[in-house]
Amino acid sequence: LARKLGDKKLGEDPTLGSQVTLGEFTMQQVNGKLILVAPLVHTGFFKYLDNVEGTPGYITVSATNPQDVNLVQKFNDQDLKIKYQDEAYLGEKIKRHIRDSGFQSEGLTDFSFELDDNGYPYWVITTYENKTLFNTREATGTIVVHAMTGKCEKFSITDSPAWVDIIQPKDFIA
Repeated sequence: LARKLGDKKLGEDPTLGSQVTLGEFTMQQVNGKLILVAPLVHTGFFKYLDNVEGTPGYITVSATNPQDVNLVQKFNDQDLKIKYQDEAYLGEKIKRHIRDSGFQSEGLTDFSFELDDNGYPYWVITTYENKTLFNTREATGTIVVHAMTGKCEKFSITDSPAWVDIIQPKDFIA
């Protein structure tokens, strides 16, 4: 339902809908409100070349009110440009960017697009270690990547920012 509502909101701006699409939705709590959020992502290589500075924002859908759907393109009167994402190319592809930022030997999983309590976009990636050969993975912390500037910070599980909602991936818990 969130994808359908997000696509409808994106379709309200025909020029935007032809350049970007919705990324994966992540459920999270922002300022006590349960929402689903998805970044706007590139639709292909040529659209990436047209928008190399980044895609213009993200969409939020309330988990409790299907009428509450928002396209967020500005933060504090500054245009949002989601430069680092999985659908980007070259150095802006999020996985490559993290590896190039000094995290070559980290186990990385569960790339989640999350917002801090002010609505600023980040990528939160769970780091892990294999405890028994290659079968038993255990989360060790997070890497938080600023979605616009690419600044990376590594945290342990206990030191991760309070606004981070997903540290333990579902498959680790199962």
